[in-house]
Amino acid sequence: MITGINHLTLAVRDLERSFDFYTRVVGLQPVVKWARGAYLQAGDDWICLSLDDETRTGPLPEYTHVAFSVS
Repeated sequence: MITGINHLTLAVRDLERSFDFYTRVVGLQPVVKWARGAYLQAGDDWICLSLDDETRTGPLPEYTHVAFSVS
């Protein structure tokens, strides 16, 4: 039985830029970082940034998204 979401992985083209954005701008807390990825904490949830050289350069026409609750 599923009890929740363990983590969400985001494929990123530029790990340093993404890490900076999600930690400094969004305010996620860094947990661990390695050459091709990082785990960040958002409340009780984890976000994984995963370096992917094939990541698209623009948005897709679909409506898939992630929304964070903020104070």
